[in-house]
Amino acid sequence: MAGQRPLHVALYSGVLVDHDAISTSLALKLDVLERWRSAGLPVEWITFVQGTDRTDPRVVVTPDASAALAHPGFAGADVHVFEFGIHYSLF
Repeated sequence: MAGQRPLHVALYSGVLVDHDAISTSLALKLDVLERWRSAGLPVEWITFVQGTDRTDPRVVVTPDASAALAHPGFAGADVHVFEFGIHYSLF
């Protein structure tokens, strides 16, 4: 796998906060991606949310879909994963 281009994943949710069911679903996906990376798989990710209580450079607070579209992480993603629990402006 050396020299292989990483799989770029973009994840989207209204929020990523503690004690929230939708956030927990997203956090589980982030944990899987981190385990894949730790196992040596070439994967990178970025997470777009409208609000968060986390400080992680891979979590980008984005007010709406047009701001997400303008971010280089959107165009560079091979896979886009949306959390569908509620309506939010990134949807």
